[in-house]
Amino acid sequence: MKIRSVEAKNILSFDPDGVELGIDPKPTVIVGPNGAGKTNIVRLLDLVSTAIDWADEPTQQWGQLTMPGMVLRQFAERGHLTAAPQTRQLIRVQLELTTGAEKADVLTFFRAAIVSAVLQERSNSEDTAAVDAWVLAEVTEARLDPLFHGTLVLDHEGPPDLPWEVAYEFALDKGRRFRWVLRSVRFPGIFHAPVEGLDSRRDAQFDRLADRLFGPAENQGTGRTVPSVFPVFDLGRVCPSEPGRAVNPLIQGRSGRVEQERVAWRRFAESAGISAVTFPDRNYSLAWALSRVLRQGLVFVGEQFRGVGTGGVSPRSANLYRREDLRRPLPRKEPSFVPARLFRLKTGGAADRIRFRNIQEMFESLAPGRA
Repeated sequence: MKIRSVEAKNILSFDPDGVELGIDPKPTVIVGPNGAGKTNIVRLLDLVSTAIDWADEPTQQWGQLTMPGMVLRQFAERGHLTAAPQTRQLIRVQLELTTGAEKADVLTFFRAAIVSAVLQERSNSEDTAAVDAWVLAEVTEARLDPLFHGTLVLDHEGPPDLPWEVAYEFALDKGRRFRWVLRSVRFPGIFHAPVEGLDSRRDAQFDRLADRLFGPAENQGTGRTVPSVFPVFDLGRVCPSEPGRAVNPLIQGRSGRVEQERVAWRRFAESAGISAVTFPDRNYSLAWALSRVLRQGLVFVGEQFRGVGTGGVSPRSANLYRREDLRRPLPRKEPSFVPARLFRLKTGGAADRIRFRNIQEMFESLAPGRA
């Protein structure tokens, strides 16, 4: 994952006029005097990661505040010191998915969402088998490429008792832009067109995902509910075609309608850690894939961020490690384990030792005279 830009208005040290920071694809160092807002740039990224985790939570009831929800409410209450009360807050982080694992998460979700839609909207089990085979052949990384270049948006209207809207914006050809609402006051999981003038609190006219992909069900005495000849997959067919319309690509586990023999569903279940015999009591949106991407792509290390992203685990000092610590996977977001992670690289295989030396050279270039 690469972050291309960060924009913020009326939050932390960023006033209502806002700041927009373009980030070079090469390694970037932010420098400046104390109080300039360097740390707050990183805090914004951590807040975005927290918001995506919040959007992926199984419960969507506003009254039940989990840790991510409490963090978001605190930021909503705080705002900016110079802003009028209840002023809108906005954060936009433009990013690009660059690794095969990141793209695979989005692809796995999207394929399973299509199969889930057919299961919900059309009842013929034989048809879902045909759709499963079509999805695996037609829904590819290349055809989902617009989803790999997008902007995470956190938008809050101002009153602290209102929740944030968390969304993901992307563009198709000819500049058509869409907003995929991951969590909001109403209708989490849907996406709309166009972005301009969008108000997700208003009622939207929903298009059935299966209808948009395959057209109306055939079923003219044949029992078929999908076409006998499938179309070439085009992401544009999934996207809403006009203002006021919306599509809701969800993996719906609450209904219990899953078919383990469908490859697209099974691959998602394996990635999500869903038991082969237990139906999940929740639905999944694109937030599931983005949460996995950010969890792996954003690592916060530093004394001022002790405990960030560690699920409330109390920070510990970097000191002696137990043998068990060095055998199991090490936490990526707990600063006290950085020495242990470096030790593993230093004593690992050839590729690990090369990576360790590269890190060492980078440190020496940034801190001359230090080892």
